[in-house]
Amino acid sequence: MKKNSFGKIVNISSVGGGINVFPGFNIADGMSKAAIAFMTKQMAAESIYDKVEIFAVCPGATDTDMFRASTLDSLTETQKAELTHSLPKEELINPDQIADVVRFLCTDEAKILHGAVIDASNGLGVNPSALYKRRES
Repeated sequence: MKKNSFGKIVNISSVGGGINVFPGFNIADGMSKAAIAFMTKQMAAESIYDKVEIFAVCPGATDTDMFRASTLDSLTETQKAELTHSLPKEELINPDQIADVVRFLCTDEAKILHGAVIDASNGLGVNPSALYKRRES
């Protein structure tokens, strides 16, 4: 990319670790996501004069096979509904929404965001306690 003076690197992290911490979540998982966010910023800092843009996207609860297998499949329908209700916007993120963010980051307009670690969590990253407060009420 440096040789060709062009490139886009978009790392995918997670709101848990990449943006904020969530008590009770897996420490190793959070640490790996924090490492991706740090790596993104470090790589971006080291390449500010290159024509390569580097970003990270940190999704929240997204309706993917992985999220279903790790979280949803073990829940009853009532528990799934309660979890969804506790999320900001009361919905899982559609994977196409994350793809749209990544697609934008691959445009020339996004170059001013070089080094950004983007919270794509419907607001969970700015207020993670909302998840717990909604569950308690």
